[in-house]
Amino acid sequence: MINTITLQVNKKNSKLFFRYRLNGKTKDETITNLPYFAEPKNRDEERINRRSYKQAEQLLWEKRNDLAKSEYALDYFEKRNQSFLDFFYKIAEQQGNKSKTTKDGYICSIRKLEAYMENLNMNDISFKQVDFAFCNGFKTFLEGLDNIANTTKSKYFKTFKFVTAQAYNQGYHKKFVCQQIKAIKGEHKRHEYLTLEELKSMINTETPYINKEISPTREFFVFSCLTALPHKECRALKWEHFKKEIVDGKEQWYFNYTRFKTDTRNTIPITDDAKDYLLELYSERTSSPYVFPNLKYSAHENNKLQKWAGMSGVKKTITPHCGRATFANLFIKIPAYNIIDLMKIMGHKEVKTTLCYIGTSLLEMTQAIRKFPKVLN
Repeated sequence: MINTITLQVNKKNSKLFFRYRLNGKTKDETITNLPYFAEPKNRDEERINRRSYKQAEQLLWEKRNDLAKSEYALDYFEKRNQSFLDFFYKIAEQQGNKSKTTKDGYICSIRKLEAYMENLNMNDISFKQVDFAFCNGFKTFLEGLDNIANTTKSKYFKTFKFVTAQAYNQGYHKKFVCQQIKAIKGEHKRHEYLTLEELKSMINTETPYINKEISPTREFFVFSCLTALPHKECRALKWEHFKKEIVDGKEQWYFNYTRFKTDTRNTIPITDDAKDYLLELYSERTSSPYVFPNLKYSAHENNKLQKWAGMSGVKKTITPHCGRATFANLFIKIPAYNIIDLMKIMGHKEVKTTLCYIGTSLLEMTQAIRKFPKVLN
């Protein structure tokens, strides 16, 4: 069956339009950006008609050319030689409009793909080179990395599979090349946290080697333990993000700004300890709009935390993220706590993510068992 496109004039509405005849079905497309007069009244309108009709004929030629390519599958062969890496970046931009965190995830996945390609001595890769063997090899490459967690590997490969699915949907591949490749299993790793006694011990241990004016790492970590705010959000945290209200006759403080993980604006209450600590910091930093000016994330700053923990007698691997986990494990000690409240405070979209922050110890299990109700006489 022959597919055709013709240029037509709608005299009733004074519009030019294309009439498609595709697979036995007719479809019309109005050309809205070209003015046309069905019954021109003067030479100016006639001149406009000639110009519009000429432009419409040029568009018609382009559309017929595209249709001919599609009929003979020439567009598919042209697409096969285009850059898959450029396509990956394009999808990253589109998906990144949802949130900055999403875009960062795509860019990290691209970086791992580029590292894999470098191992294969490839600077770029076309769609025809992205076959089952290449995709399976990328999965094996990710699984062999020792410096990232399995959950992160799983996210990177999931992102890669999504992009190959888009390549199939948009006609760059004739089949979904990753369909038969199983995902990387990513088991959630429990986050290290401090007990109440360990946290108090660290707070009571002086750290003269940490200059609070140059490096507010200590202040950030204490505040994170009191609020569950992550390092990235604390770097952007400003005094203006906090407000206070009277609730049940008592002053309550809140922070209100867009969370990085969910990309939603939330109002979250903070504890009295966090409020008092915030006021103490404000008395020292009134000249800066940021709560933690000059806060940086680096191996050097992380080593300062670990040294601090060692000085206070804490024999655990401490990272900036331990502050969030510490808050979560103190929160669940509250009688009749609500896991949904904790999920909102942590800024998570799913409860299963929040549960990864909750741990236990032999002492805590022993104390819980001793509270088990007596059943036998």
